[in-house]
Amino acid sequence: MVRMGEERQKQLAAVYAEIVASYISGIIRINCARIVQNSTVAALVALNSPSAGDASHRSGGESPIDVLRAVSLEEFDAYRYVGGFGHLVYSMSLLDTFLTDTTRFILMAFPSSIGKAQGVTVEDIISAKSTSDLLAMAVEKKARELSYKSFVDRLEHLEKNYSLRAGIDQATREQLEHYSHMRNVMVHDQGHLDFRLAADGAVELSHKTCPVHPTPVKSEDIQRALEACKATVAGAAAAVFRDMLRVEAPTFLATTRWGQFA
Repeated sequence: MVRMGEERQKQLAAVYAEIVASYISGIIRINCARIVQNSTVAALVALNSPSAGDASHRSGGESPIDVLRAVSLEEFDAYRYVGGFGHLVYSMSLLDTFLTDTTRFILMAFPSSIGKAQGVTVEDIISAKSTSDLLAMAVEKKARELSYKSFVDRLEHLEKNYSLRAGIDQATREQLEHYSHMRNVMVHDQGHLDFRLAADGAVELSHKTCPVHPTPVKSEDIQRALEACKATVAGAAAAVFRDMLRVEAPTFLATTRWGQFA
């Protein structure tokens, strides 16, 4: 690893701290969203139970409770399904962004690690206004190239090439692979029909999954995916500060607020 002066260490550490803080803000956002969704689900269940109080005495316009009572079972079911879908996809997208931002940060901080001719064309060289622009192009192309790999492969690339000790156990890596695959299926295939070619050339249809819940997501799936993602970010971030920048990690990584989400 290239040695650096104390001032550059501090400057790079400050920039990377913002990258980690951005991930944490996303985690806080998704937890807030889950609180609202779960509260709404609980309210809808309570409001539509036989023991719910009679609201017939109200007069005037519709109250919020009247609006909630108007939600049909079909709408309620769709709300839960799409909400679970969104939370899982969003949690994995946050990790995706963090790994890409971390990769871009490292490449910019240590340009020599980019490698030779990272897809930079003659046209890029001609259009670049400065060496910095050319370097930025190389960084973006390298980061994009790595972004197509799996989460685990991207993590291992950082560990191997930059001697980072992220300390992510095998169980967490397997969880990343599992929920990444689930995310990909959910994003790219919400269909419930399958097709086959019959002997006579006819195209036949069959149901490959439930038409209402093509890829069901349980609450525990969302929680496990979040835990795997947060453990990965916590380990990778600590490794960048400790093993690469050789500085103390920012104090907010150890605060109670981060502890609630890490």
